[in-house]
Amino acid sequence: MTVLMLGVPLAFCALLPRLFPLVMPDFSDTRGACQLKNGVWTPAPRFPGGLQGLEVSGTGAVWAISAGRGGLCKLDGGHWTYFGQREFGTPTDWIQGGFALRDDEVWGTGGDGVVRFDGHSWRLYADGPKSGLPDGTVAGRSGVWVMDPEGSLWHFDGAGWTTRNLGSLLPAAPSAAGDSGDYAPHIAITDDGMLWVFWRSGLWRQDGDSWREVRPPDINLAEARPIGHDGENLWLRLWRTGEVAEVTPDGRVAARYGWREMGVPKRGGINGLAARNGQIRIASSSGLLTNGSGRWRNQGRPPWCTTITDVALAPDGSVWVLGEKRSRARIAAFLAPPLGAAAIALIVIGLLISARLRGRAENMLATERTLVAAAGHLPGIDVANGQADIDRQARSVRWKLCAALAGFPFVVFAVKEALSRVWPDAPDWTPYGGALALGALALLGVSLLDLHRRRTAPGNAGLPGPSRFRKAMWRPAKWILFVAILFLCGLIPLGWVDRLIPFAILAGLVKFAVVIVLSALVISARQIVAVLVVPPAWRVGDYDRALRWIGRLRFGCPSGQLFRMEGITHGMAGRPAEAERCYREALARSCDSPRSERAGLLGCLAESLEHQDRLEESMKCRQASIDMGDNILGSARHGLAELLLKQGTDPQRALELTDEAMRVAKGQAAPKVAPARWATRAWALAVLGRRQEAEQAIAQAMLLRRETHAALFASTRIKVGMALLAMDQPANAIEQFRAALEADPQGKYGARAQQLIKQHSVWGR
Repeated sequence: MTVLMLGVPLAFCALLPRLFPLVMPDFSDTRGACQLKNGVWTPAPRFPGGLQGLEVSGTGAVWAISAGRGGLCKLDGGHWTYFGQREFGTPTDWIQGGFALRDDEVWGTGGDGVVRFDGHSWRLYADGPKSGLPDGTVAGRSGVWVMDPEGSLWHFDGAGWTTRNLGSLLPAAPSAAGDSGDYAPHIAITDDGMLWVFWRSGLWRQDGDSWREVRPPDINLAEARPIGHDGENLWLRLWRTGEVAEVTPDGRVAARYGWREMGVPKRGGINGLAARNGQIRIASSSGLLTNGSGRWRNQGRPPWCTTITDVALAPDGSVWVLGEKRSRARIAAFLAPPLGAAAIALIVIGLLISARLRGRAENMLATERTLVAAAGHLPGIDVANGQADIDRQARSVRWKLCAALAGFPFVVFAVKEALSRVWPDAPDWTPYGGALALGALALLGVSLLDLHRRRTAPGNAGLPGPSRFRKAMWRPAKWILFVAILFLCGLIPLGWVDRLIPFAILAGLVKFAVVIVLSALVISARQIVAVLVVPPAWRVGDYDRALRWIGRLRFGCPSGQLFRMEGITHGMAGRPAEAERCYREALARSCDSPRSERAGLLGCLAESLEHQDRLEESMKCRQASIDMGDNILGSARHGLAELLLKQGTDPQRALELTDEAMRVAKGQAAPKVAPARWATRAWALAVLGRRQEAEQAIAQAMLLRRETHAALFASTRIKVGMALLAMDQPANAIEQFRAALEADPQGKYGARAQQLIKQHSVWGR
């Protein structure tokens, strides 16, 4: 089942990108041009298939690329004139490398060369770039430049074409390992005719016949992209921070504007920039942003579009933009397949999880029956109708879990869209946090309704305890919840991991491990504190202090471990009835715990029952503990051996049980309890008349130091004293009882030692 629960999500994650590539739908067929002049939007005629790559020449001619057909379009009065393969003299219409304007000239790069329009006719330069993948075309005073992704730079100086590779032109050019498909090469030519090259996350500027690297301070070029120019300066878009920055030829940052200053959402798209003489125009998803005197204004969008994808300045001071209409119906059709597939996969995962929970609940029921058979009644546990309850709960959990998982992707998307309108600068984790909050509220509502229905049901004698399904899902659910909260809310700064570990996969594993460790510390905080502060009080016999610490850590909802520690404290203090109550509470919460932990609790309960003279019940609990495998110290075997010796019924069996306990004991605590086992062995040997072996065992038991543990030291000395009594050495036995009394005066072993002193000594009377 675990393999299925892990394999299905992994297989789904691997297949989903192949079945439904999550690429933003293309709305280019809806793009149209519009002019903003004197605050009025005037739409240009629509061109079939849409437009892209808007440019305006120095004489006011408006040019664009046909998004559907690939050729060039020019706005002539009230219509668009299309130029394609017939005019270009090429086999195809496509202008893959874009186009550039120089005065009234138009230069466009395709896979079969470069085409030029001089205002009257077209000419094909077949000796130009023919790589088939040109990346950019610019034109200016220094000529026409074309670059491809491989770093080949083509130049036309009016007489012919020459080509050089950037690797040989640029000083200290980065290696190919620093390149990334997300950062394609880019070239730009400023008004002074100088060429800028952005390549492999580096920025260079032509300086006469040489090249100079430009390194603007406080700008990570790996997160930058050229977006426009003004005069001799270049504008960069910093996609991670949502800023735009103006860089001068000497590397200074002349201006830098953030998304708050510009008045756009943090995740809003900045799609284009046009600047002239300090007048800045930005095409964004929020509208046309303008800055003329250091103050930003949003001129809005043309009435028919939802985002602006490109912007260009005209000589008469007007602004031309390309607007795009993003239909909600098309977005829904685009999202439906992957979201639907995700919902189906999550439903399958929900069915597997519910089946897993049912199995855990049934295992829990079987464990409860075993514990009840061994220990008797346990608080909050009713095994009579257990299977019927599980069947009913399984049906309810199945549909609730599947519905919640299937709806989660849709809720996340809806919350993200809603937050983008009411809280534009919301952190990245808020859609997921909002979806989790809505899910938690829905779960709370369903739980309250279910609680009300059960409370008002006819013949209901009281509220049932937590269902086995809730117990079964709580342990994994709390881990998932804490990890999700810590990841989504960014409560753990993990940027240092990326700086220390350059490999993304390894860094991700380290981050996950850090979050898991911190989650464990948060979830188990009070258990960890209890383990640190309670045992020191046990060691010195200060049981009241131990109980005060346990009381402080209860928080109104004590855990099974706290009940167990409270029971141990009451037991060592000589309060077996209170210890029994705590052990039963701990056992009721231990159904999902390891077998050794349950076996240990049964052994502790048996000891508390023994001190109440309920020997038959004590024997039954200890035998059940042994059948479960006993705990790692063999405590049940050792306790049963002590009980047999106290009863004086079967010392040989007691010796065998003690030897078994010593043999199975393991872990760091085993050497600490070994002297107590030797003392029990000495007692059994003394009763059997094997005096020499008993003396050797007593010597081993006497190695235990008093400061190790008050109760353990006292119990060991009492058993040594019992062995000495069996060997007719009452005086030495009384000395051992007195040592036990001094070590644990407030505990049960001190009381037992005092009782033995009174019984065997004239001094104690």
